[in-house]
Formats: sequence, C-alpha cells, structure tokens
Amino acid sequence: MGKVILEVKNICKTFLKDTPNEKISLDHMSLTLEEGDFVTIIGSNGAGKSTLFNAISGTIDIDEGSILLDGKDITFMKDYKRAYEISRIFQDPMKGTAPNMTIAENLALAYTRKAGKSIFPLNRKDMAYFYEILNMLDMGLENRLNTKMGVLSGGQRQAVSLLMTVISEPKLLLLDEHTAALDPAISKKILELTNYFVDKYHITTLMITHSVKDALENGNRMIALANGRIKQEFSAEEKKLLDPLQLAGMYE
Repeated sequence: MGKVILEVKNICKTFLKDTPNEKISLDHMSLTLEEGDFVTIIGSNGAGKSTLFNAISGTIDIDEGSILLDGKDITFMKDYKRAYEISRIFQDPMKGTAPNMTIAENLALAYTRKAGKSIFPLNRKDMAYFYEILNMLDMGLENRLNTKMGVLSGGQRQAVSLLMTVISEPKLLLLDEHTAALDPAISKKILELTNYFVDKYHITTLMITHSVKDALENGNRMIALANGRIKQEFSAEEKKLLDPLQLAGMYE
C-alpha cells in the first residue's frame, strides 16, 4: 500500500434538515486515495458529487465524519487554509483565474502560493520559467505572457489553470467537470494535458465528469455515486471490461 493522501471517513451532509425539503447529500461516505491516484467520479444529478468536493475543499461544513489530508485532520480547517494544499479547477473557465491580470501574473499568483511569499515584481528569471512551462501546452501562449487572462478562450484558460496547479504543487487536485463547458476538440486536448501533468508530477487527483466515456478512459480508478453513497468502485483493469452505454444509462 502506498502513502495515503486523502481519507474521507464516514462523512454525512444533510441540507435543509428537519424541513419538508430535507436532502441527504452525503450518507456516511468513505473514500481513500493513495499518492498518485487519479480517481474519476460519475453519478447523476443529486448523487453527491459536488457536495463531496465542497466538503473536501472546505466550502461547506459536514455534519458527521472526518477528512484527513496527508494524515492531517482538516475537517474543521477553513477553506482558504486548505487552498494551500488543495487545488480545484471548475467547469466555468472564468473561475479560478484573475481575468484582469496577465497570464504571467496569474502564474505568479500560483507560484506565490507554493513559495509562501510574493514573487512580485516579476523578474527575467521568472518570465523565462513561465515561458518554458507554457511551451509545454503547445498552444502558443508562451508568446502571450503579457496578455490578460480575460481575453483567452475557455480552453486556453483551463490549460493555464492546469499549469497554475502544477506550479503550486498541491497535495490534492479536484477537477470539477473541468472540460464540460468546452467544445469536443478542446475538451480532448485539456484531458490529454491533464493526464500528462498528473502523471509527470504524480498529482493525486479526483475528477468529476458527466461523461462515462471520459471516466472510463482516464484515471486508474473510478467510483460511481448514488444518493450520497459510493454505489460501485472499479479498478483500472475492471474499467476495461465495462460497457459505456450500460453505465451511461445508469449514471448520466
């Protein structure tokens, strides 16, 4: 068994408790990720996917259970403190980046989070490093370091968001349907980059997707949620034997 990075232990979350609209979103859910795991998550609307991410990132409080990151109990830690070690990329390319700052400045913000101190103003060495890593995207963005993020396409912004994650070296990466708002060709490119960076930098990752095909083709494990519980879990070898159409009918 490898080093455990994330332990979600028996967590529960109920919204609008003791009202006619009460909704159990997480029902005694437990999940463990080892270092380097890339786990894809499927489930229909209301299955608990986003609530799980919100619980891990600290944007909501859980009612019961505990969450440990690299052996440290973060159950009651504020979300802004968790952000030093947990990165999250959202479905909306406008989230997670500063639109009125340049590509270089956005990358510098991520680098600052890792270093724990500001690297502003940027020097020639910083710019050379950003040029080098942007070149890995093969999107021509290395020549647009001084371009504001707000003018980039959705796919370009998601690609830069991935780089920001790599620079900040998180212990855990949460991909919250990060390709859902992109056209198919760009979505495929972003998934290729995701796999490249996750593998190259050994980033422990959870990815929510509404595409069963993407869930089967990416990651080394897959879990299927229903009614706030993990209904099924599959290893990399088990995923190869699954029928995408059958699963889609159950979870999309």
